Amino acid sequence: MVDVEIDRFAGTLDLWRLDAVHLLGGCTRWQDTFAPEEEARAAFIAMVEAAGMAAFIGDRPQVRN
Repeated sequence: MVDVEIDRFAGTLDLWRLDAVHLLGGCTRWQDTFAPEEEARAAFIAMVEAAGMAAFIGDRPQVRN
């Protein structure tokens, strides 16, 4: 199971960050940031469609562009 986190610091206009955290350990963080949070969601969906959910399961942190 993967928890998708799209966040930025509260009260700021910072760009949104995207992380996919595997609930049994491991994390994938995108290097890119996103202006509207919808772009971050679309980036996650595009990765799932291209590589499947298995791309987010692993023992070590991963970085995506």
